[in-house]
Amino acid sequence: EALLSRHEVPLVVTQPDRPAGRGMDLRESAVAARAAAAAVPVIKPGRARDPEVAAQVDAAKPDVVVVAAYGQILPRQLLDVAPHGAINVHASLLPRWRGASPVTAAILAGDPDTGVSIMQMDEGLDTGPVILERATPIGEREDAEGLSSRLAQLGAEGLLEALEAVEAGRAVATAQPEEGATYARLVKKTDGDLEWTLRAQEIERALRAYRPWPGVRLPMGRDERVQVTAGGPVPGWWVNEGHEDLPPGSVAEVTPEGIVVMTSSTPFLVQRVKPAGKREMSAVEYARGRRDLVAPR
Repeated sequence: EALLSRHEVPLVVTQPDRPAGRGMDLRESAVAARAAAAAVPVIKPGRARDPEVAAQVDAAKPDVVVVAAYGQILPRQLLDVAPHGAINVHASLLPRWRGASPVTAAILAGDPDTGVSIMQMDEGLDTGPVILERATPIGEREDAEGLSSRLAQLGAEGLLEALEAVEAGRAVATAQPEEGATYARLVKKTDGDLEWTLRAQEIERALRAYRPWPGVRLPMGRDERVQVTAGGPVPGWWVNEGHEDLPPGSVAEVTPEGIVVMTSSTPFLVQRVKPAGKREMSAVEYARGRRDLVAPR
């Protein structure tokens, strides 16, 4: 949207259509849909390294190649195809959280702030020199979905500013320091399978970092693993009498606010859950059907 508002976009390269939704029907990316609506040609190669991709991009005669969340490392042929090279919009303050999942990584780590970096691309994994950065605090209860949306807007604004500088010949790209470099690996579905032996704060961060995907699943009772959709550490160091010696994973009690589960630190209040194959519900409603939840004294 930002590029189309100020620049001519002769070609869009995006990922192939993927199965999505309950019916797993093929669905095009949001980028492809927006490009098509603006009558911009779109190609959807399986591999960016295929020689014909560079040939098609070259035929579009771009002044600069812009990359955002494409998901593949580009070959040298694509990085060099435009006179001004390739510019990437990355959702972190580089060199912290290079890699595939910077938003998730920042929330999991408890970072107080993050931002976007507009960088000149090289053949490394988010290692190119940075043209500009824009920082923003991470909200205490902000999840990956909300933070990603804010960073997308910040990235669009930063991208336009960087392109203006490139066009005017005043862009300065500064090499990243290696000190402080960290990497955010690709998130897998199994990353959401957690245990109560974690600290309550770590579980709460995971709830936010893995929303909307892959979600967080925790053992509940003897043998059922349930997706927890809302909850957080019980305020302070509250522990009712007789609960202090319960091991992590024990349900201390069910209160009107939710299910209180012991962790390796403070107790954790589960407020909402989504059992496998069922609708999302309050933890109290779920507990009514699970009389075996509360640990025996």
